[in-house]
Amino acid sequence: MSGIESCGPVTALTLGLPSTTAVMHPRGRLAKERFYTNTKVGKRLRQHFIEDIDSITMLAVIREQETGIPAGLLTHEINVIGLEQSTEHPPLEVMEHIARTRDELTRHRSRVSCSSA
Repeated sequence: MSGIESCGPVTALTLGLPSTTAVMHPRGRLAKERFYTNTKVGKRLRQHFIEDIDSITMLAVIREQETGIPAGLLTHEINVIGLEQSTEHPPLEVMEHIARTRDELTRHRSRVSCSSA
């Protein structure tokens, strides 16, 4: 299957983002295990990843090169990540851990913003 990444019915396009920001399938699939193996993660958080999260997908990358909008002084890139989950309420601990992990990988400051599809 080709095309752009999705998280359930949600894509970069359904969020109103330009097509140039969309991540192509399968490049956006992030293995949830990489966020809790070989890292200092408590038992409760590990269980949230294992039991509550079905998949993690990078839906869009918003940067100057994709949009033509100049980068800010502090914000150079915005990653739009979708979580498919088994629970009704998003596990905030999981999202905060993903943001911290992205911070360490990219040396950016991450923020968590929740939206339900």
